Amino acid sequence: METMGLRSSMSIVVMIMDREIITYTNGLEESGSREYL
Repeated sequence: METMGLRSSMSIVVMIMDREIITYTNGLEESGSREYL
C-alpha cells in the first residue's frame, strides 16, 4: 500500500510539473524567445 500511495503522489507531481513546463514553454514561444531553450 505504501508504494501505491507513493506512486500516485509521484504521478500527481509529474502531472503538475508537466503543466508548468508546458505553460512556461508556451509563454516563451509567445514572447518569441524560443532560442533560449
